Amino acid sequence: MRRPFNLIQLTLRLDSYLARIEEFLLILILSSMVIFSFLQVVFRNIFSEGIPWADIFLRHLVLWIAFIGAALTTRYEKHISIDILSRFFNKKLNAFRKILINAISGSICCFLTRASWVFMMDEKMAGSELFSGVSTWYFLIVLPVTFIIITFRFYLKAISEVVKMFQGSGIRDQGSE
Repeated sequence: MRRPFNLIQLTLRLDSYLARIEEFLLILILSSMVIFSFLQVVFRNIFSEGIPWADIFLRHLVLWIAFIGAALTTRYEKHISIDILSRFFNKKLNAFRKILINAISGSICCFLTRASWVFMMDEKMAGSELFSGVSTWYFLIVLPVTFIIITFRFYLKAISEVVKMFQGSGIRDQGSE
């Protein structure tokens, strides 16, 4: 008997692959930051002059580390959360509270995705350069992309909680019988 198509499992698997890519990027970016910082110190001490664009490049790599790290912390639910709603909901409504918080957080991230996209496109239209002919907006791509990922993860968590809530109340998937 064929198993039914499960969209939640597919999106969770996609999220897992995405997390692997993010972890690889974090390792790659952090390694390049260490190498560039080391080279900058060596060049300044030996040649009395560093790589002219290295400092600004490193600053923007910190931005990438921060936003990719934020996307990963959302996946693992290790982000900072202000959970004032737990005071108003009893333990029985804990699932509803999680759904509400994740849905609101995802909605806020939708707005931040739009704002970061507009900001990136404004930089593209302005034609500003970061260094050596490299456009600034290339380094700002991380903003809307990570906000899209964070939005996806908040909504995925909200939907997963809804599915858990209905499965816990006796509603089962047709293939689980």
